[in-house]
Amino acid sequence: METRMFDRPVTVQSTDAEHVETFNRGERVKNIMRSANTVMFEPVSTHRVVRTYAMDWSEFEKATTACLRQVGDEGQ
Repeated sequence: METRMFDRPVTVQSTDAEHVETFNRGERVKNIMRSANTVMFEPVSTHRVVRTYAMDWSEFEKATTACLRQVGDEGQ
């Protein structure tokens, strides 16, 4: 499973359009799914409520970096 990390603060909206949150630099996201020009993802952090968020694919690519998977990281 791909995991990416934000390189800068980014404000995104949940896919149900009820929540807007700012992901800070260093926060990781998982379950990344691209559909046309939109990408959907979930936070890795346990301090956030698990929701699916969406944003523009090109902005997501500019704002994130792929994370290398580490041993013991399977549950995150």
